[in-house]
Amino acid sequence: MTVGILGYPNVGKSSLINALAGRSATLTSSESGFTRGVQKVRVDPKIMVIDTPGVFPQEENDQQKYGTTGAVSHGKVKDPEGVVLALITEEKKAICKYYKITAEDPEEILEKIALHLHKLLKGNLPDTETAARLVLKDWQTGKIHKNL
Repeated sequence: MTVGILGYPNVGKSSLINALAGRSATLTSSESGFTRGVQKVRVDPKIMVIDTPGVFPQEENDQQKYGTTGAVSHGKVKDPEGVVLALITEEKKAICKYYKITAEDPEEILEKIALHLHKLLKGNLPDTETAARLVLKDWQTGKIHKNL
């Protein structure tokens, strides 16, 4: 029997196959898009599992969802500032705690994060795009713990 594993990028398809196989049969990474091609893994004498790269439904294009879930790597998100401003609105307490800053307005929070991380443009202005990508990276890799 052959079984295919299909899903969004960075949701654990390769990790599931490794668990089924009881060994590290496929390489894994927290970086989306790590699996480049189809890989076959025998998990049982009668069962072959096919690992595939992540896919997106053709009609779906939700950058907020892709960015915060890690389906799109922090370096590839098209509007990192927009995604992070929405994330700050939802998870202000966790983000402010992680970066040890205080502010109420999401844009002010992002600017303070840029300053805290020493990400500056010419004229010592906060580089909010670079800071947003770093916030996404910290969020995607689990460094920032979501408030429950």
